[in-house]
Amino acid sequence: MIHKMLPLLALPIDALSDAFSAALTTGEAVDATKKRKVDGTLAATRLGSTATEKWANERFRQTMLLVREFRMEWPNKSLLTSDDVENIRWLVDCALYTATRAGHVGDIYDMNPTVWAIWLVQNQHALKMQGWKVESVEAQHRVSFENLYIWLKSQHDRGDSYNLYDHVTKKLLKRYKLPFKNMTVPPAPNNLFKYVKGARRLSTWITECQATMDDTDRPENTGLPEGIIMQQPPELVAAPPGAAATAAKRQAMWNRVRTKAQSRQRRPLRTAQEDSDDAELTREIVEAVADESSHAQGDGSTESDDELERELEEALREGERGGPSSQGGTPRPEGEPQQPRDLTLDELRELLMRD
Repeated sequence: MIHKMLPLLALPIDALSDAFSAALTTGEAVDATKKRKVDGTLAATRLGSTATEKWANERFRQTMLLVREFRMEWPNKSLLTSDDVENIRWLVDCALYTATRAGHVGDIYDMNPTVWAIWLVQNQHALKMQGWKVESVEAQHRVSFENLYIWLKSQHDRGDSYNLYDHVTKKLLKRYKLPFKNMTVPPAPNNLFKYVKGARRLSTWITECQATMDDTDRPENTGLPEGIIMQQPPELVAAPPGAAATAAKRQAMWNRVRTKAQSRQRRPLRTAQEDSDDAELTREIVEAVADESSHAQGDGSTESDDELERELEEALREGERGGPSSQGGTPRPEGEPQQPRDLTLDELRELLMRD
């Protein structure tokens, strides 16, 4: 301990005073190290430095590897679908593209990939629920920041090593341990403002990127919901009655059909486009995570085309058995406008091919 203090004792009294003052200065680097040199200047962190392509590449890789853990290792693969992973991939790409092009300077609000991954997983839940809300206390706990963090920490604490392969060539792309960051969760009240401002910044980067896209490519969501930004638990709402629940299920099914049709042409990356080994590694890892997710088996979601078609056929049969938009059911009173009918499966396939 004494030998660590010798460099300080060799300093003039004024410099020694400045060093101790600097040590008391609060601040957290992008990677949450808070490291400072003896003279009070920043150590090897990004705090105060302009965002570089190298930083964007590392942030992209680490965030997607954490998302991969949520997708592949969550029980029954029930937390995320392949469409969720594809959308998160695009959102991270969008945010980093905005940050680097704007010459963003790193500060304490950039947070770390662990926080980003959790926010983006929460955001996918909100997109499917059309708002930051849940229908049960169990679901409220499941998608809470604290529960997602604790689960990710338990995965990291196992100390497992992971291998990521190219789906086509089977080439080993990366051997890694989970890039998890230990934090105080829930955050102390005097640190909560960092999370709020960090989430709002991430949301703004996503929104600004979307504003640069043409209308045909622009997604429906425009950033993180306010509840996630404010670090609040999802709102607990009553489950809809039977008829409303059926309608919601059918709408969710059609949303998946539309997403499936749109995702057949994967959006090209905007970041990691420079000609370097680092950028090439990022492209390979990000694409491998997305490919692995789309070919995952054993989850309860409609991932394969065959499963999707079976669900569509079942929904069409339900429509024929009754319902306001079906051809069967209660006869339509004379003079009342005809309700739009359900598409047949062949018509649906033709529609998807046109899209």
